[in-house]
Amino acid sequence: MTPRWGEQMAEQPVQRHLLSADDVFHHAGAALFAAKRHFGVEVPVFAGAYLSLTGVFEHFNCTSGLVWPDYIMDEQLGTQFGRSRGPFMESVAMGRVLTMALGHF
Repeated sequence: MTPRWGEQMAEQPVQRHLLSADDVFHHAGAALFAAKRHFGVEVPVFAGAYLSLTGVFEHFNCTSGLVWPDYIMDEQLGTQFGRSRGPFMESVAMGRVLTMALGHF
Protein backbone atom coordinates (compact mmCIF):
# COMPACT_ATOMS: atom_id res chain seq x y z
CA MET A 1 0.00 0.00 0.00
CA THR A 2 1.39 3.42 -0.94
CA PRO A 3 1.35 6.10 1.73
CA ARG A 4 -0.80 9.17 1.32
CA TRP A 5 0.87 12.41 0.33
CA GLY A 6 1.00 13.90 3.83
CA GLU A 7 2.42 10.74 5.34
CA GLN A 8 5.09 10.50 2.66
CA MET A 9 6.13 14.12 3.27
CA ALA A 10 6.43 13.54 7.02
CA GLU A 11 8.86 10.68 6.52
CA GLN A 12 11.29 12.70 4.39
CA PRO A 13 14.07 14.76 5.98
CA VAL A 14 13.48 18.48 6.47
CA GLN A 15 16.41 19.37 4.21
CA ARG A 16 14.58 18.08 1.14
CA HIS A 17 11.86 20.71 1.58
CA LEU A 18 14.18 23.69 1.75
CA LEU A 19 15.40 25.52 -1.32
CA SER A 20 19.08 25.38 -1.99
CA ALA A 21 21.06 28.25 -3.49
CA ASP A 22 21.06 26.42 -6.81
CA ASP A 23 17.27 26.19 -6.76
CA VAL A 24 16.89 29.91 -6.05
CA PHE A 25 19.35 30.78 -8.82
CA HIS A 26 17.52 28.54 -11.30
CA HIS A 27 14.05 29.91 -10.47
CA ALA A 28 15.23 33.54 -10.55
CA GLY A 29 16.80 33.02 -13.97
CA ALA A 30 13.66 31.35 -15.29
CA ALA A 31 11.51 34.23 -14.03
CA LEU A 32 13.72 36.84 -15.70
CA PHE A 33 13.72 34.91 -18.97
CA ALA A 34 9.92 34.69 -18.89
CA ALA A 35 9.64 38.45 -18.30
CA LYS A 36 11.87 39.18 -21.31
CA ARG A 37 9.91 36.76 -23.48
CA HIS A 38 6.56 38.41 -22.66
CA PHE A 39 7.90 41.88 -23.48
CA GLY A 40 8.40 40.74 -27.05
CA VAL A 41 4.68 40.04 -27.32
CA GLU A 42 3.49 43.35 -25.90
CA VAL A 43 5.10 45.54 -28.56
CA PRO A 44 3.40 43.93 -31.60
CA VAL A 45 0.09 43.79 -29.72
CA PHE A 46 0.28 47.50 -28.94
CA ALA A 47 1.32 48.35 -32.52
CA GLY A 48 -1.47 46.21 -33.97
CA ALA A 49 -4.09 47.78 -31.69
CA TYR A 50 -2.92 51.31 -32.54
CA LEU A 51 -2.91 50.65 -36.29
CA SER A 52 -6.28 48.90 -36.19
CA LEU A 53 -7.98 51.71 -34.31
CA THR A 54 -6.31 54.32 -36.51
CA GLY A 55 -7.52 52.47 -39.61
CA VAL A 56 -11.11 52.28 -38.36
CA PHE A 57 -11.18 55.97 -37.37
CA GLU A 58 -9.63 56.96 -40.70
CA HIS A 59 -12.13 54.87 -42.67
CA PHE A 60 -15.10 56.49 -40.93
CA ASN A 61 -13.52 59.96 -41.25
CA CYS A 62 -13.33 60.72 -37.52
CA THR A 63 -11.52 64.04 -37.46
CA SER A 64 -12.18 64.83 -33.80
CA GLY A 65 -8.61 64.04 -32.72
CA LEU A 66 -8.99 60.25 -32.78
CA VAL A 67 -6.57 59.89 -35.69
CA TRP A 68 -3.00 60.69 -34.77
CA PRO A 69 -0.83 62.03 -36.39
CA ASP A 70 -2.96 64.57 -38.21
CA TYR A 71 -1.33 64.15 -41.62
CA ILE A 72 -3.13 60.83 -42.07
CA MET A 73 -6.38 62.65 -42.84
CA ASP A 74 -4.79 64.93 -45.48
CA GLU A 75 -6.08 63.96 -48.96
CA GLN A 76 -3.11 65.60 -50.69
CA LEU A 77 -0.55 63.28 -49.06
CA GLY A 78 0.07 59.65 -49.91
CA THR A 79 -1.90 57.37 -52.17
CA GLN A 80 -5.21 55.51 -51.98
CA PHE A 81 -7.11 58.08 -49.95
CA GLY A 82 -10.39 56.59 -48.76
CA ARG A 83 -8.78 53.34 -47.67
CA SER A 84 -7.21 52.74 -44.28
CA ARG A 85 -3.63 53.89 -44.88
CA GLY A 86 -2.48 54.63 -41.36
CA PRO A 87 0.74 56.52 -40.67
CA PHE A 88 2.39 54.80 -43.66
CA MET A 89 0.16 56.74 -46.08
CA GLU A 90 -0.34 53.56 -48.09
CA SER A 91 -2.83 50.77 -47.42
CA VAL A 92 -0.50 48.00 -48.61
CA ALA A 93 2.20 48.89 -46.06
CA MET A 94 -0.41 49.12 -43.33
CA GLY A 95 -1.75 45.70 -44.25
CA ARG A 96 1.73 44.19 -44.16
CA VAL A 97 2.47 45.54 -40.68
CA LEU A 98 -0.94 44.43 -39.38
CA THR A 99 -0.28 40.95 -40.78
CA MET A 100 3.09 40.84 -39.01
CA ALA A 101 1.49 41.95 -35.75
CA LEU A 102 -1.23 39.29 -36.09
CA GLY A 103 1.32 36.66 -37.05
CA HIS A 104 3.30 37.33 -33.88
CA PHE A 105 0.71 35.40 -31.90
